[in-house]
Amino acid sequence: MDRKTLRRVRGTPSVSITHLIATFALVAYGYGELAAHVYPFALLPHLGVPVRVAALTLFSVVHAGTRFGWRAGWLMFVATALITWSFEQAGVATGAIYGPYHYSGMLGPKLGAVPLLIPLAWFMMMYPSYLVTSLIVDGRILPQRTDLTRLLTRALVAAMVMTAWDAVIDPGMSKAGYWVWEHGGPYLGVPRQNFVGWLVTTFFVYTTFGLIQRWLKPDIRQTRDWFALLPIIAYAIVTLTQVANQEVGPSSVVALFAMGFPLLISLVRWSQDLVRLEGRGQPHDPAPGGIASSGSVVRGAERVCRSTD
Repeated sequence: MDRKTLRRVRGTPSVSITHLIATFALVAYGYGELAAHVYPFALLPHLGVPVRVAALTLFSVVHAGTRFGWRAGWLMFVATALITWSFEQAGVATGAIYGPYHYSGMLGPKLGAVPLLIPLAWFMMMYPSYLVTSLIVDGRILPQRTDLTRLLTRALVAAMVMTAWDAVIDPGMSKAGYWVWEHGGPYLGVPRQNFVGWLVTTFFVYTTFGLIQRWLKPDIRQTRDWFALLPIIAYAIVTLTQVANQEVGPSSVVALFAMGFPLLISLVRWSQDLVRLEGRGQPHDPAPGGIASSGSVVRGAERVCRSTD
């Protein structure tokens, strides 16, 4: 057995283990959401908010590492944690970003005025939203184009997809006492400024995602298997459990449209991509950036030769 084959054999278990870890974490998160929000699953043992956040964060980190490469995946996670903690710390201190608010002690220990769990929660939401957006904007499960126009367009759309998630969960979480809006607000007790702050924060982070990818140029290979689709399923889990949640009132209707619409568009784009490839009989995408693969060049040359015979 040569060294190249041996490396492939040795690498196989690690790939299987990462798939297993990510899948188990997402299943745990899905169970936790059902038990927390949907009858009759609510009769089952509950997983607390910290456990659910840890589970979806673990899924997002592992999935990002396997799809974008571990260096890029970790940088995406670390950048999200640093940027969002900084925005949150400034927001709690000044009230200038999201409006006047503060965190209670229900989310555990804090760094400054921000619970340590909060930067994790940002990433667990940002990563699935980013891949939903990639399908909407790029028609691919993983973004590949990193020119500035596409990078900024993707960041803007992703910021809106992500902020829709907050519009669904923020009223219920603040009502439960995890954080307090000191002067309330017109949207189910939440100030409008909060959503402006979310758009700014998420646009900044998603632009950073694009710049990381532009800098590192990771070898991203588009696959259309069940594992590739898991972040979209994560977004769907939140959407559907919130729609079915009878305790949040109007937020369940907001979830149907604010999160359901981008979810539906992403699934349509996914199916269109599958149909496109089946019609062409191509198992893989062309090379990134619109450059034709060597196979397509050969096929084109063959067609030209036949036409001149």
